[in-house]
Amino acid sequence: MESQKADWDKSSGTFMAVCEMSDSHCIWSKIVEDIKVYTPQQLKEFFVEAGFQNINIDQAKKVWVCVTGKKA
Repeated sequence: MESQKADWDKSSGTFMAVCEMSDSHCIWSKIVEDIKVYTPQQLKEFFVEAGFQNINIDQAKKVWVCVTGKKA
């Protein structure tokens, strides 16, 4: 088990963020106090700031968003 942990490298890989809301005008932003809803572009900027590359944004129904990025 210890040898497997030593082989695992966190410096590379793909990260995925999936959000059910990407529109700040959705009903949940009116129901849940202090909820923060990020746009796909804001999420992409977070990925860039964290050092991810090959960032891909997929959207469905204008509110669901999936952002993936590769850590080099």
